[in-house]
Amino acid sequence: MWLAGFTAGAFGFFVSNPLFQLKVRMQATTGHQNKPYSSSFDCLYKIAKGEGLRGLYRGATTLMARGAMLSAGAQLGYDYTKTELKSLGVLVDGPALHVISSVASAFLATTFCAPFDLIMTKYQSGPVLGIHYNSVFDCSRKIFQTNGLLGFYRGWSPLFMRICPLFAVNIPLYEQVRKLFGLTYLD
Repeated sequence: MWLAGFTAGAFGFFVSNPLFQLKVRMQATTGHQNKPYSSSFDCLYKIAKGEGLRGLYRGATTLMARGAMLSAGAQLGYDYTKTELKSLGVLVDGPALHVISSVASAFLATTFCAPFDLIMTKYQSGPVLGIHYNSVFDCSRKIFQTNGLLGFYRGWSPLFMRICPLFAVNIPLYEQVRKLFGLTYLD
């Protein structure tokens, strides 16, 4: 399951990189007096025209790593927690087990992807904020030099607070819909 999540996450986030690039740049210019983009389409157009395909895929490796680690952590956290709690006889397969496993899934997904999320955000917003990074590795090095290892987990709590409710509703709901349609719970 971990490998499936890792692979699917990497591929899915690679495909969506231009939209993440758009989101990061639009958010980075919020509150600026001279907004460089009049709309989302204008932003994509200016990135493509000014920086080409390379600009649209700026930070793609970091985003792919983030997506891979997010998905892998989610799969591993849910599958492991659910399996262990069932095998220990702590809970039977049902909504309570699904919610607890989903929260564990969100915790692991957040912990796995937080460093890549921070690096990606700093690297992609650099051009708009006037901060130059020579590469993703340069960005990572500067984060480490400034804040140490724990600096990579800056923003962990808001990320967890964003992911946890989604996982805690989405995954148990999916399990219950499977049951409603006569299918078994995920094993």
